[in-house]
Amino acid sequence: MTGGARHAIGALIGIVATPLMLVLLVFGGERLMTHLRYFIPIYYRGGGLPGGSGLLGGVLFLLLAVGVAVLLANRVPPTASLIPGVVFTLLGLIWLGSPSIAAHLRDLPFLGVEFEITFMQFASLGFPLFMGVVLLAGSAFPSRWRSAPTAAAGPAAQPHALGGAMPGQPVPYGAQPAPYGGQPSPHGGRPGQWGQQQPAWQPQYGQPQPPYGQPQPSYGQPQYGQQQPGAAAPPQGPSGQPEGQEKGQEKRTEEGGARPDAPASPASEQDDKPSPRSGSGGGDTDEPGDWTRMYGGGGGDRPSPPA
Repeated sequence: MTGGARHAIGALIGIVATPLMLVLLVFGGERLMTHLRYFIPIYYRGGGLPGGSGLLGGVLFLLLAVGVAVLLANRVPPTASLIPGVVFTLLGLIWLGSPSIAAHLRDLPFLGVEFEITFMQFASLGFPLFMGVVLLAGSAFPSRWRSAPTAAAGPAAQPHALGGAMPGQPVPYGAQPAPYGGQPSPHGGRPGQWGQQQPAWQPQYGQPQPPYGQPQPSYGQPQYGQQQPGAAAPPQGPSGQPEGQEKGQEKRTEEGGARPDAPASPASEQDDKPSPRSGSGGGDTDEPGDWTRMYGGGGGDRPSPPA
């Protein structure tokens, strides 16, 4: 509903409510004044006090108070309380400012002879002015003149993904907060946007076991010397070694060196052994030394002991 149509409906309500409120004020006041004028002296004289007229006047004033409260409600257009507020305020000001002019208001068509005195008494006491000021004050709030904002129709909300945070709950640790209108990803990744369908995520409770007799798959890091799963093995040469390593060994063999994988000959092992030395002097001859000649050994001449 537009603002103009809303205010027009409020003005129509105010036009209908103004005479109804005036009738409740005058008729209820007349019942209360009659009750006070005739039946209170009877009560003081010891007679009974019937409560019929007084009760009716109280009910009419209660309905008048309810009508004022409804016109001041926040959801009711402000023009519904503005129009009766202006009418009752002007009526009260006329009775207070110029009673001679206000005396002609008793000839209103809906007032009978029995209600003229009651109307003049209530108007001179300021009841219409009080009601008018209350209604004008309730119509002056700016929030009542603002039209209700229309909700923009957006795309439908995405279904809640399994494992994500429920709406209104904090985002789990490691998940990025969702933008306006999106939902956080259940795996901690980029949240979904409007119009994007989240992939269905099913929890995995274990990997399938290999058939009997096959090795178990390794779930950790490969050990030293083991080939990583998925990596291609290097090409091998005729001797069974990797092709690059075999070419390097052939190059060193051509330069004069021996292949590291060739077995060593027995002659070369004997040549590498150090030759034993018989004496401390360090000669290449096989002659025994002085110590050997004196104390024996080596096949030399052994000195005879002294006689």
